Amino acid sequence: MGPVACTCVLLLVLVTVFAGCTQPAQPTQVPTTEPTTMAPTPLPTTESPQASVVKADDSHIVVTYLGGPDMEKIRAVQATVTNSKGVGNTKHLGDSLGTTSVSPGSKLTFEGVFAGSTQVSVVGFYSDGSQKTLLQTTV
Repeated sequence: MGPVACTCVLLLVLVTVFAGCTQPAQPTQVPTTEPTTMAPTPLPTTESPQASVVKADDSHIVVTYLGGPDMEKIRAVQATVTNSKGVGNTKHLGDSLGTTSVSPGSKLTFEGVFAGSTQVSVVGFYSDGSQKTLLQTTV
């Protein structure tokens, strides 16, 4: 190899080695994402007053009117308890034609034979004449 060829090869090697070193190194940016905070989802709310039922034993069931939204419009509450043999019993709180609201915490106690599954239905009667099922369950 002649001196010109050796110089060209040496020059080519030096250019290749130092070609990337003529500019300052740029930091590599890794895209980051901000942590997302999600607002808690509110639990669904009921739009009507509520009732609860407790089967105290096989001969007693207690229905409690709990009140809730629009409770000032409830004039009467009717609870019907039907035992596993299909025998039903209905009781009322308040007067559907009256002007006084049913007080939250009011209770209806049913006595009978409630062994096995017992159906309980609680209906609220409003001051405008409408009615709505507040609770339908099996105990």
